[in-house]
Amino acid sequence: MTITEPPILITKVSRPKDVNESRTESLNQKESPEIKPTELKPEAKWFIIDNKKYDISKWENYHPGGKEILQKYYGLDATQVFYAFHGEQAFKKLNNLPVVEQTSLDQDPILREFRVLKAKIEDAGLMKASPVYYTYKTVTTLLFLIASIILLFVDSSYWLLSAVSMGMFFQQAGWLSHEYCHHQIFSNRKFNDSMGYFMGNLLQGFSVTWWKERHNCHHASTNILEADPDIDNLPLFIWTKQDFERFKGWDLLGPNTTKILKHTLPYQAYYFLPFCNLLRLIWCLQSARFVADMKDHENKVYQSRSTLEKSLLICHWSWYLAVLLFLVPWTFTAKISFFFITQFIGGFGIAIIVFFNHYACEHFGINAQTDENLNFVELQLRTTRNGNPSVLLDWFAGGLNYQIEHHLFPTLPRHNLTKVSYMIKEFCKEQNIPYQCEDFFHGVYLIHKQLHETGLLLKE
Repeated sequence: MTITEPPILITKVSRPKDVNESRTESLNQKESPEIKPTELKPEAKWFIIDNKKYDISKWENYHPGGKEILQKYYGLDATQVFYAFHGEQAFKKLNNLPVVEQTSLDQDPILREFRVLKAKIEDAGLMKASPVYYTYKTVTTLLFLIASIILLFVDSSYWLLSAVSMGMFFQQAGWLSHEYCHHQIFSNRKFNDSMGYFMGNLLQGFSVTWWKERHNCHHASTNILEADPDIDNLPLFIWTKQDFERFKGWDLLGPNTTKILKHTLPYQAYYFLPFCNLLRLIWCLQSARFVADMKDHENKVYQSRSTLEKSLLICHWSWYLAVLLFLVPWTFTAKISFFFITQFIGGFGIAIIVFFNHYACEHFGINAQTDENLNFVELQLRTTRNGNPSVLLDWFAGGLNYQIEHHLFPTLPRHNLTKVSYMIKEFCKEQNIPYQCEDFFHGVYLIHKQLHETGLLLKE
């Protein structure tokens, strides 16, 4: 059964329950406090979904994705972003939250047509993943890691080829973990989470919970300053003039921080590409810091995952260091080279796609959704760029060269991105909204150009 969005509101999503669903619902009820409908207090935290104002004050610390993403939509209509991220289980939880007011918002014509498009995509079965395809992708991705280790067992002199293979595993596994964590593959979210822990925490050293909190905020508030964590790149990069005020008064590097940044940031376009090599290491460090504090986190779901996530990160670095210490030849050059080759290939291969997709697009201030009356669909289309499809780029980018399609439909399986892209192009044409798509190398040039121009403004 697919969930389609009615033009005004939904009341309840219902269908026959099987044993597993009943058990899941029971667990969910234990995990979240029971909230009775009540009057909205002045300090309450709320958002609107389908013309219903929900009070989430007592529930925000039980949200599996963290409260950071909820905060982005306090006081706003969150209908589209809710539908983009959630399945039927979420609607059951939503029905347990107090509805404090029935609203009557004017229906945006773009959103109305987008709902029609979404219904067509669902009716065509394009939101359903192919088990055969994802079995193939999972196995072929794991083969890079297996080949890397086998090469070292056969002859340790193959360490360079082994390092390249492991680096490619880290890069390709990044995309596959991304799909599991977006719940694209299994209808049961616990299965997706389990594979996310396996591919993310254990095999790559990335925390699933850290990634979801950060990445979901990026999806919900793409290229909105002080809301999208992906573009919060100070003190290394500054993407727009609006960002200038943010580093004034910083003391991160001592009392002369502002002076130092004014001398380094004008050259950001030139150290951008070398920096991309470091992305994987940075994410691993951020994951480790996040997981270290999970036990004391205010979010109850995070607390419950703390031991599992810590254990899996320890296992990741245990197996990786065992390979480095015992299988790679006993020379300083071989070991240090193996480490940096694996980390840099994995880092650069992910970073260049991530930067390509958004960073040279429009950026907006924190109040863009109200001040500029931007709806979720327009925000995604104005802040996202695709890469011209090809067999090589489709594979290398893990399908995320179809970034527009992914941002509009985060749970859309990779193998259906191409089909949906034709439908979205037609939608954009009808609504007179640009569909941004560039050749890969020209897109990289646009990033360099934006960094260079912003750096010059700062220098002046």
